[in-house]
Amino acid sequence: MDKLYCFASEGICVVDVREQKVLQTIKTESEERFQWMDGLISKDQGLIFINERQKGQIFVIDTNLNEIVAAINVGGNPVHVYPTPDGKEVWTHSDADGSFYIIDVSTLQVTGKVTAASTGTGHGKLLTHSDLGSKAYATNASDKFVHIVDLANKRVTGKIDTTGITHGKAYSPFTKHAYIACSDGLVVIDTATDSIVKRVDGGGLVFGSPDGKHFLSAKGKEGPLLIIDAQTDSVSKELPSPGGTDAIFFNEKNGKMYVYAINVDSSDVSVIDLNAMQEVKRIPIADRFVPPNAPPHSSVHRSGCMSDDYLFVPASLEKKVEFIDTEKQELTNSLTVGMRVQQSFYVGKGVHLHQH
Repeated sequence: MDKLYCFASEGICVVDVREQKVLQTIKTESEERFQWMDGLISKDQGLIFINERQKGQIFVIDTNLNEIVAAINVGGNPVHVYPTPDGKEVWTHSDADGSFYIIDVSTLQVTGKVTAASTGTGHGKLLTHSDLGSKAYATNASDKFVHIVDLANKRVTGKIDTTGITHGKAYSPFTKHAYIACSDGLVVIDTATDSIVKRVDGGGLVFGSPDGKHFLSAKGKEGPLLIIDAQTDSVSKELPSPGGTDAIFFNEKNGKMYVYAINVDSSDVSVIDLNAMQEVKRIPIADRFVPPNAPPHSSVHRSGCMSDDYLFVPASLEKKVEFIDTEKQELTNSLTVGMRVQQSFYVGKGVHLHQH
């Protein structure tokens, strides 16, 4: 069965995607208002790992049982979470202590911790890829350098200096280059030598196409959405970024690669023909809800997930989830789930991995 897991403060709603109906609600067994952050799906799609900010835990949901099977302590304010290339470990980042907590997928136990922060705190991300083997790169929004991480030995082995603090990241299997978004642009790193080979306009967030030939960089609410050609490491096109582009997904249909860019404040989704490098449609969606006590980053982010057939976007203000048909490129259903959904994850055929 193709299912959509919708995480809200009061529970987890499970949706049958084909029937487009709510199957059940998984209770969190807590009176607290949960603040769900980023998550991931295991390689076999049997488990969902998702960070919960207030409790400093990563929750594990069994997608066969539709049950919470673990709540693992991982340090304060965990935000981003990443799998190792072999899928055997999950590395989740605590912004409170600037560390990655390492979880064994088979035992659901913390097996180690790697600090990648010069000040012992800061918002961090991890770049891994099968091409890189056990090497990874960690960013930190408090550091003007990239940390080089040895995944196998669980330690930081060096750093690559930048001129701005580091945040977003992506990798190109086409050029074997890493792209790191800094406060003053993108740096291009030759992963064979761990050296910066070029600097490109961009910043904030960066997303790579499946073939690694193009990257999109969102420069915040005011800046444009940049399309970067990996073959020349230069900006090919600047497109409007209405209301701030946050999440980006790639979907191939009829021999063309389309980009779906979820815009935050304008409450719509921009559809971009990557081959033609132009926006072909803008799909209006319902607005989101930002509670008064939400963390600062909540005002600039909006989540979503994708299958081959649909882009799913929470519309928390109306307690709905939007179904955008990727064949028709239009909104085909606004499913009422009765909860203000913060994060959603699709499990089933044709799952698309979220970049963050």
